[in-house]
Amino acid sequence: MFCAFLLAFSFSSGHNWIFAWVAFVPLFFALDNKSAKRAFLLSYFTGIVFWAGTVYWLIHVTLLGQALLILYLSLYFGLFGLLITRPFAKCGLLFIPSLWVIIEYLRSHLLTGFPWALLGYSQYANLPVIQIADLAGVWLVSFLIMFVNASIKEALLKRQRRYLFFAGVLITLDLIYGALRLSRVEPAEALRISVVQGNIPQELKWDTGSREFILNRYFKLTGEAKKDAPDLIIWPEAALPVVLEDEPVYYERLVRYVKTISQPLMFGAVTNRRGSYYNSALLLSKEGKLLQRYDKLHLVPFGEFIPFRSALPFLETIAPIGDITRGRNYTLFTIQRRGLKIQHQFGVLICFEDVFPELARQFVNKGADFLVNITNDAWFGKTAEAYQHLAASVFRAVENRVYLVRSANTGVSGFIDPQGRAVSLVNDGEGNLIFTPGYKTESISLHRQPSFYGYYGDFLIVVCLFLLVYIALFTLYKKAVRKILLISLLILAVYAAINYYFSDKYYFICPINYNGNIIVRSDSRGDGFFGSSRNGNRMHQGIDLYAPIDTPVLAVRSGIVTAAKKSRGMGNYVIIRHSFNISSIYGHLSQILVTKNQIVRQGHIIGTVGKTGNAKSPGIQPHLHFEIRKNGIPQEPLKYLE
Repeated sequence: MFCAFLLAFSFSSGHNWIFAWVAFVPLFFALDNKSAKRAFLLSYFTGIVFWAGTVYWLIHVTLLGQALLILYLSLYFGLFGLLITRPFAKCGLLFIPSLWVIIEYLRSHLLTGFPWALLGYSQYANLPVIQIADLAGVWLVSFLIMFVNASIKEALLKRQRRYLFFAGVLITLDLIYGALRLSRVEPAEALRISVVQGNIPQELKWDTGSREFILNRYFKLTGEAKKDAPDLIIWPEAALPVVLEDEPVYYERLVRYVKTISQPLMFGAVTNRRGSYYNSALLLSKEGKLLQRYDKLHLVPFGEFIPFRSALPFLETIAPIGDITRGRNYTLFTIQRRGLKIQHQFGVLICFEDVFPELARQFVNKGADFLVNITNDAWFGKTAEAYQHLAASVFRAVENRVYLVRSANTGVSGFIDPQGRAVSLVNDGEGNLIFTPGYKTESISLHRQPSFYGYYGDFLIVVCLFLLVYIALFTLYKKAVRKILLISLLILAVYAAINYYFSDKYYFICPINYNGNIIVRSDSRGDGFFGSSRNGNRMHQGIDLYAPIDTPVLAVRSGIVTAAKKSRGMGNYVIIRHSFNISSIYGHLSQILVTKNQIVRQGHIIGTVGKTGNAKSPGIQPHLHFEIRKNGIPQEPLKYLE
């Protein structure tokens, strides 16, 4: 009981994070020398108390659904308690945090997944601690917290201070890393965005008599936000109080309003296409033209669809709204900065999609410069739910080192920087962040900082799984495992050596490295920037980098050479295919130093700088034509280069 109360208390507010570091110690003592059955039941009961105190707000939506969810989620607590007792009670200090991380990962994926209140989320306001999330995600923070809990238990039970020393070393390293990351200075401001918090009570959202009130509220707040001259205005999830295609008169009215204010608008709406309903985000240009649409990919079970409907028809009584169809594509929206030709991409996470680390990571890996979360948490009243939801957004920003912009119907709305700081939040002037109407405008930096986690993903899960299996086998079958260990270490050493040789830095290096100034071409013969005009309707799909002739050209990342030949337009050129369907192209080379199908590492010299392949004029300056393409689509190279 004490464990459950401490743990639930740590999730009730961002200021109570300290309790998570000791919350499991009472449970560990209670489980000491217990039978497997008693350990499971005791842990299961602890889970019931914890989840009842954490997701209590679900009662505002469905009492039966809340009860079933609590009983289900508590099974993971029971499993945890069962596996840390006999026969694994002596498996060592690393076994417990590894097991907890694996169980949290399973909870986040089984039966569509529910990664709510992950242990690491309790630290969202503890900024120095959570910076390590850019290395291995929220899982690493969960691992560290559980390691400290297990260390305290071992120190108290076995009277050995070395366990606390180990924990202290890890915390110290974590804090040092956090301080270094927090001291990083953000580049100059780039894109100006306004978020609107309508504060529409849930009982009015779909009330036909409230439609005028809702639209007028959003129009009023948007008109005030327009005075800040933003590049983009964002409304929350399902802000339009109708199904867009079913009652087009309201959509047409919105389009007319957007034309009046002459500002791009992103808004949420339920859409109907071919009889299927979608929870969508839509982007209107300042001329009122529909530019892009994103349909929610990860739906809320019992909220937006009913799982196992055919097998368990009684579940229909649990869902508060009708079925929504799942989207299919990771849509990236494009926005242009005011007065400039530079375009930026962003991904949208609707409702609780921001609690899934892999969704946010996919958007960033596909080229998103920042993330947007539009949501409606009015369902749950004035509870801790809004802040528990905010915690997930903070981690998505830190994990991917991008800004995350939130527009929530009743809060919390605002801007989270790549270090997880809440830069600016909508409030009523007295510190209240939820259930208050308002707007906020902020300028955000779009200089992406590629993260280790963004590139390698959930590798920590594999590490924890390996530790679990190895520690369990070594504890139960010590002699046989020693031989396996020696062979495994040998294989691992060979693999590590190969992987290190071809390992990349976290960013794309510059393809030219010499003791002069690298200049992006811009002269009387044309503009060498990405997307600039060429002859006729052609657009420049890369950048031209001035450099002396025969300057070595480097592979920006490791990969495989897919082309190394000569063409009329590009002269000698090389194409290298990298991971994540990214290719880099190097043109106008004086010589090619690689061959097709050759594997190259980052920094490998693939050729030297030459002149334009089809230019006869001797006045053409030596330069490298450089492109980056993702899934065959040209990308702005300067966004990728270090």
